[in-house]
Amino acid sequence: VSDKVQPMTDLVRLKSAQDDLRERLLATGEAELVEGNTWNDRFWGVCGGAGKNWLGRILMQVREEIRSELAAQNATAS
Repeated sequence: VSDKVQPMTDLVRLKSAQDDLRERLLATGEAELVEGNTWNDRFWGVCGGAGKNWLGRILMQVREEIRSELAAQNATAS
């Protein structure tokens, strides 16, 4: 895995701490998130049906982390 992935993961976590962005990410439900593009970025996204989609993977990972945090908060509040 590239040394670019961890910094991007950290950045997405920081950005998702903002309520509006957190809600938008959670609103995607269980959807597979794909960073589609036309500029041939096959590392962060998918172009022409091919690519590693690292940004999509990171977004889905952070979405799951948020869900886990919310579940833990709800469990302790009950």
